[in-house]
Amino acid sequence: MARDIRKGTDDTKTETRARFEYRESNSLEIPEHVREEFLKEGFRLRWVRYRIGTEEDLNNISKHMRDGMTFVTPQEGASLVQAMFLPVRDGSDKITNGDLVLCKVPVHMAEARREFYDNKQRETERANAIMLGKESRQNGAQLSNNSRSTVRTGRNANFAQDE
Repeated sequence: MARDIRKGTDDTKTETRARFEYRESNSLEIPEHVREEFLKEGFRLRWVRYRIGTEEDLNNISKHMRDGMTFVTPQEGASLVQAMFLPVRDGSDKITNGDLVLCKVPVHMAEARREFYDNKQRETERANAIMLGKESRQNGAQLSNNSRSTVRTGRNANFAQDE
């Protein structure tokens, strides 16, 4: 007779099942222990596009290299290669995953880059809000919420509009 494993009688099985949360696998997620390993050395990791199809994307790679990123070698990232089951070609000087290559960047440069782009995003959002405000004033449009909602109970539906 087959046993239904969903109906475990053991409390530990029930407790383990309750604590487990399924997450879809992500082929780009770097395991925490690998991130911590590089962080101890003063680096953050990031996947960077190095090709599009069969063409190398030299513009993107050179931009990131100018920003202080360097390739993570298979020797440096051995624990990552093992944890993520990444294939490494013989003689390769980089870790790749599809069209992406793993790069490292010093923590202070990564934080400066994040701050720069956060500020740029805030400025863009502020400019958009100003422009939207000007456009609505120029067109004479008033932005307001004039909606009404009513709740009716009973068996019969009433779709008539209130006057």
